[in-house]
Amino acid sequence: MFPEGNLFLKESKCTPKENQNDIVLEQFYLNIPKLYNEQAIIENLKSTLVYKGNKVAKNYEQGIRVKSFEVKYSPKQMFPSSASLTLEEVESCTSTALLTQATIDKLIVTSSNRDEIFPEAPEFLKVTDNLITKDSALGSKLGSSYSEMQQRYGRFTVYIPINETYFLTLLGRKHAFLFKNDTFIGYQYSNNLIPTSLGNMLEFVGTPDAMVNSGATYSLNNFARLTEKDIKDLESTFKVFDFTKLSYSNSGATHSLDGLTIGDWPKNLGVPSNNPCYQFDSDLGEFIKNNKSKMTKLVDKNRKASYLTGCMQQLSLGSYEVNLLEQWTLSRAKLLVKDSTLALFTPWTFFKIKEGDSLHSLRLLNRNAVEVIDGETTGFTYKGWKAEFLTYEDAIYSGNLIKQ
Repeated sequence: MFPEGNLFLKESKCTPKENQNDIVLEQFYLNIPKLYNEQAIIENLKSTLVYKGNKVAKNYEQGIRVKSFEVKYSPKQMFPSSASLTLEEVESCTSTALLTQATIDKLIVTSSNRDEIFPEAPEFLKVTDNLITKDSALGSKLGSSYSEMQQRYGRFTVYIPINETYFLTLLGRKHAFLFKNDTFIGYQYSNNLIPTSLGNMLEFVGTPDAMVNSGATYSLNNFARLTEKDIKDLESTFKVFDFTKLSYSNSGATHSLDGLTIGDWPKNLGVPSNNPCYQFDSDLGEFIKNNKSKMTKLVDKNRKASYLTGCMQQLSLGSYEVNLLEQWTLSRAKLLVKDSTLALFTPWTFFKIKEGDSLHSLRLLNRNAVEVIDGETTGFTYKGWKAEFLTYEDAIYSGNLIKQ
């Protein structure tokens, strides 16, 4: 039989009893793969805690009221999810709503690590306008707000906070948007906008080849050929653009348009904000929760979201997994503000190991934990982290780590 005491929902109008400690009830649930999904696990945790709460409420004459309901869901197989129900004793109430199995749907999660660490898969981008003019790009006019553009596209592929005034976003791999105080001030297109290694991580933009309008209309397709007259037309409209000479014949040279820029791109964006680095002896979920506004956010080619720390550590959302990325080569990247953004990322570290160290450094930490998987991959386990490092000529350059 279900015990029912005076257990009140949070919205009940009650006066808490003074000088009384909170009552905290906790429950754990083992995530057994292929048997229960996330929602079923959370509902089980909720039901059990409501049962416990009603049982405890029978010991309090005036009853107890919900203060918070927190859930920590883990998608890892055979790894427990948990929830806690915090209650307070009440002195009196003027309006109450009981929390029972019949009203369990009214128990709302007040805090959940899932919203911070395990978000839903990002939606597809919605880019329908592929025209670039002297004062607009892909349907967004200079002066548009960030929220307006986010609504237009659904989201961006990359978000890079620069400081309190400026931030940069990317759509796909070739379109950059600069914002000042949430206002769109500059757009840049380039076939070589960002480092190749970063570009290979990111999604493509699901839109036709971008077109440029300068009286006539031109394509940014790599195979589109522009004449000398076309180039002069573009020069009269766009102050900054790049092109590659493809061929030369009796009829004149032909070119391919590699990039262009509109709007304002200040040379000095001010002092960049600090992009923190993750320390592997701290809780990954807490680190993301406390630093998510400071980190770069990106959506990869598999449409999965992740954060990027200032030390080339990619923090995967949906699992306790960290990718250590090879330092970017910026020499070919055409991004105008790369010195204020991409150039500030420093090489990764993992405890005492850093990019470029030899395999010997792993053995110095724990010789017995080193496992040579093949000529380029080395396994390593250290302080609860299982790692696979990629090497070249005995030097470590990247890795994948999973918390055990």
